[in-house]
Amino acid sequence: MESLFGLPAHPLLLHAAVVIVPFAALVTVALAVRPEWRRRQGLAWVVLALVAFASTILANQSGEAFNAVLEDRIGDLAVEHGELGNQTTLLVFVYLLTTLGSVGVEYRRSESKAATALAAIAALVAVAATVWIVRTGHEGARIVWDGVL
Repeated sequence: MESLFGLPAHPLLLHAAVVIVPFAALVTVALAVRPEWRRRQGLAWVVLALVAFASTILANQSGEAFNAVLEDRIGDLAVEHGELGNQTTLLVFVYLLTTLGSVGVEYRRSESKAATALAAIAALVAVAATVWIVRTGHEGARIVWDGVL
């Protein structure tokens, strides 16, 4: 996706991932430490993880399209940014899988230690994804603010 409403799509779409992934990390940490919340909010948690994953895919795909348009102006500067974006998407995918696993185990057995362990792993992965979002954004900002664009 190259453009949205006549503007480059990447600068618009990336903000969804920048907001949703850290929010999902906060929610996941809370749900990891409060199993009773996890039981009640499991479906909403899965939806949040799906939205986080979708937002990173949209940011990644629009970034590739944006890079193709600007390749002659930015050259290799976007390589690190793109690699970090790919890694972020992979981390959010793992986050989605661990969330699905935790909720699935939770619904099959109440008070499950496996569900709590998966929720803890999901929280760690979500925090790592948040760190990667920040790193990716920093590299993107360097491209813009170092006078390249």
